[in-house]
Amino acid sequence: MNGLTILLITVISLAICIIIGTKANSNIGVLALIAACILGVYVFGMRATEIYNFWPISIVLQMLIVTFFYGFANVTGTAKFLADWAIYAARKVPALLPVIFFVLDFAMMAIGINPGAVTVFLVPVFIRICYQSKVSEMVILTSHCLALGAGTTSPIGSVGIIASGLFEMFGFEGQGGQLLPRIWLNFVLVGIICFVIVYFVFGGYKFKLQEEVAKPAPATPAIKKNLALIIICVLLFAVPTILGDFIPFFATIAGGMDVLLVYSFGAFMAVILKLGNEREVLKNEVPWSTIMLVGGCATLIAVCSSMGLGDYLASLVSNISNTALIPPVLAVLSGATSLVSDSTAVVFPLYFPAVAGLVASTGLSATKLFSCIMIGAILSGVAPISTGGSMLLSLVDGNRRNKIFAQLWIYCFCLLVVLAILALTPVIS
Repeated sequence: MNGLTILLITVISLAICIIIGTKANSNIGVLALIAACILGVYVFGMRATEIYNFWPISIVLQMLIVTFFYGFANVTGTAKFLADWAIYAARKVPALLPVIFFVLDFAMMAIGINPGAVTVFLVPVFIRICYQSKVSEMVILTSHCLALGAGTTSPIGSVGIIASGLFEMFGFEGQGGQLLPRIWLNFVLVGIICFVIVYFVFGGYKFKLQEEVAKPAPATPAIKKNLALIIICVLLFAVPTILGDFIPFFATIAGGMDVLLVYSFGAFMAVILKLGNEREVLKNEVPWSTIMLVGGCATLIAVCSSMGLGDYLASLVSNISNTALIPPVLAVLSGATSLVSDSTAVVFPLYFPAVAGLVASTGLSATKLFSCIMIGAILSGVAPISTGGSMLLSLVDGNRRNKIFAQLWIYCFCLLVVLAILALTPVIS
């Protein structure tokens, strides 16, 4: 079976899963898992046990534990407490409010707080300030998407965990820990550059507060305990890594430090400290549908990749005569694909298999290629027909939605142009 046939089978299978899942209001990941089994057994001649091995167990476990741990931050009100204090701190310099929003948004998602939760309690607050200041909501909507991309791709961020596991699945076994920090830095640099642009284009400097901001209520005992626990977990990652460059003992600890280990400890302590009802947090705060979506789609594409999908995609892109054009082409392709599909569940598994072949044939760095795929896919997720973009659009006042709908589309296309230009420079390396 040639590469073109494998590609067509993959795309058609994904398209059928997306169409049926959308029409039937069913989880696309479940359909993708069924498709993976049917294709694997009846088309590719695999055994069922071989297909099960493609299920990304490490990704699923880490997503489950991290979101469970940070679910307590939502239950105790810790996340809202931090947002209230950020607004209060900037009350005398309101022009800095978009900057405060970007930094807070980024920081919360960089340490692993669920992006959906951050969106729901943080974005509406700042959109209200936009209306008070007569400033376009676009400054907040676009800043949120940029902060989300830069934050969630940290080594302990939700997307970073998924990406690291996919690196291992598609040709870079044991290298996820080395690749991800550099990719994260690329994301942060691109995020900051684009944030500066949107801050001035959409008038973020015009922010003002029309009413006195009351000092937030003191932290409750539960919030204090939760904050202390979050800080401890973050330090368990950061301190051994920093000191490991100087003290061999800490280098040994850092080498064995794992997201699953640290946040399992954190979740256990949250239960012991009675920061919330364990069953309710597991039920309401863990994104089970997202876990199934990512797992099912990753399994389907991994089955197809095992038959040569990655090599074929790599050969297609590597045929571009000018090697320097490959990164921007990948950024635009992944961004365009993300407009109609999920970035982590579909776009990453679809394009990641091509990276190993491209590195071998072109000499381009894996971090640059992975960065272009991830940056294009995630940042274009603000499009109004995507899951993230539609959620943001729902937070806008009804009489403004048609205008913002059009502006989000224009922003997406302009963003892909900017990303293509940045991909030609050393900013993404």
